[in-house]
Amino acid sequence: MDNEMNNTPIEDEVSVNADESESDAIGNVTDLEERLKDKFAPEKQSGAKPEKQSGAKKLASSIFDIAEMFAVCAAIVLIVFTFCARLTMVDGSSMEDTLHNGEFILIRSIGYTPERGDIVVVDNPTAGHYAHPLIKRVIAVGGDTLDIDFETWTVTVNGEVVDESEYITLKGTTTTANLQFPITIKEGHVFVMGDNRNNSADSRVAQIGQIDERCVVGKAAVRIMPLAKFTVFD
Repeated sequence: MDNEMNNTPIEDEVSVNADESESDAIGNVTDLEERLKDKFAPEKQSGAKPEKQSGAKKLASSIFDIAEMFAVCAAIVLIVFTFCARLTMVDGSSMEDTLHNGEFILIRSIGYTPERGDIVVVDNPTAGHYAHPLIKRVIAVGGDTLDIDFETWTVTVNGEVVDESEYITLKGTTTTANLQFPITIKEGHVFVMGDNRNNSADSRVAQIGQIDERCVVGKAAVRIMPLAKFTVFD
């Protein structure tokens, strides 16, 4: 009886000790696994925190987006100024008081057909001394009959007097022409003059003469500089 009572606690103690040893072993293995994960995790290997890596990626992405936006804008501006519009600086006084020396205007070129009254840029490579861009006003187009009275500075197109009171300037000595008027404008050509009639080399000069429409660079659309004189032309 005594032996049985003495043996039972020993078996229980062994059982308890075995359970505790098993639990300790499992705990040690779990702890070892956690340590190995921490040691060999990608974040730990690289030495960078996930938050910092994410921030760097966002910054790089933002910089790329901004650069891409600027590239697209630059391409659009290049296309516009190459095929649709051109920036031109006024050189000289022949278009006073409408335009003055040093002002910048935007020229619309694509799909343009010259019309009477338009301010245009012409560039005729066969005009000798005047073979460079000139800013003038279209007075007559192909098929028109043009007459000019240089005493009264009356311009007549197809028998009708042109009202030029809004833009014509007469300064200095009257400049006539080495052409005989009236004249008929050739098809596909235009006759141009500067608004400052007595200080303008234009179609009245034989070297320039009637301008082939293919030499018309475009129409003045907007005066953009100086800003105080910003103007949209009809």
